[in-house]
Amino acid sequence: MNTPFRFSITLLMMFVALQLCAQTRNTVANGGFFDPATWDCNCIPSPSDNIAIHHQLTIDNDFIDITGTFIVETGASLTQSNSQIVGVQTGGTFNNQGTVTLTTIASFGFVENHGFMHLNNLADNSALFLNTGILNATSVVASNSGILENAGILNAPTVSIAGGIINNKAQINCDLFSDHYSTGYNLGIINVTGDFTNTGTYENEPTGIIIIGGMFLHSDSANVNNIFTNDGVVGCYDWTVYAAALDGSGQFCVQNMSTLSFGAMNGTLDFCDATGGSIDFNLFGTLGPGVTTCANPCTVGLQGQTVEVGVRVAPNPMHTQTIFTIEGIAVRPTLYLFDALGKQVVPMLAITSNNQMVLQRNNLPAGLYFYQLLVGGQVIQTGKVVME
Repeated sequence: MNTPFRFSITLLMMFVALQLCAQTRNTVANGGFFDPATWDCNCIPSPSDNIAIHHQLTIDNDFIDITGTFIVETGASLTQSNSQIVGVQTGGTFNNQGTVTLTTIASFGFVENHGFMHLNNLADNSALFLNTGILNATSVVASNSGILENAGILNAPTVSIAGGIINNKAQINCDLFSDHYSTGYNLGIINVTGDFTNTGTYENEPTGIIIIGGMFLHSDSANVNNIFTNDGVVGCYDWTVYAAALDGSGQFCVQNMSTLSFGAMNGTLDFCDATGGSIDFNLFGTLGPGVTTCANPCTVGLQGQTVEVGVRVAPNPMHTQTIFTIEGIAVRPTLYLFDALGKQVVPMLAITSNNQMVLQRNNLPAGLYFYQLLVGGQVIQTGKVVME
């Protein structure tokens, strides 16, 4: 037997062996993850198996290591049963269409959340984490080139970019937001009740709104030429730029105190301070010729809060139709509906004279769907609709 032929046979045998090792394991009943009776194989799945959860599963203080595929189907759940450290470390693919409640997910692969996920800690390490659902976490950290793409709702006291990327296309609600020598962009809404700190390169796009209840702090103390580009609207209580650069065509709205120290503002930015229009303390900072002061009235952020917008969806879950009732918006909004994979499934819904939108199910299959409410092209609220 010649060498190339022996090599080909070896590769084929290795491929067959890998396929035999990576089995598909489906749940057949509610129960514990590590209970063999839960699975169709009457065994405990191995890390390389392809796992599909169709039922309500609990997990104790063991750590799941995944190198294959792992999916929690719509209507199914994976929930820790105690207060110990329970989590998933994945170098494969983790896809949640249902409900997941764990202490942590440490990701080195691909994680998708299209349903509801609650974590104490989300560590996105050298991976891609896509959220189109509702993600609640105590702490979110994107590090080591990890990428978090948020196209749903992300709620977390602390959101930190430390060597990774966080891109927001919908809504982030947090107490503290910090970008440490990293990158990211905002196309939607970021609500920060405390401080927003940027020592990286961050872009607020034309549709982006950032509301900061505390201080906007942009610093270049590490001499890494950090730039905050604002083409949208940033509203904050206090505003400080230290030895750093601002650029863009958007607007800053400041309620209280503003300080520019050794920093530079360029582009066609509009700056408006409610205590006097211009910057309170300009300590050796520079303003480009295109920068204006209160050229447009500030409508965002002067109270450190967003406008309260109410969306009532009833009935939800729905069968044939449901009605969206919009409150707190003076202008005409638009609404879009997406499936769990982020595909738009219904054309733009028209609003009636009584601020209502009617969604007809037609031939849409049962499952979890997400809506986006837009005003002036800006996403101001997202939520979910269940079809039964």
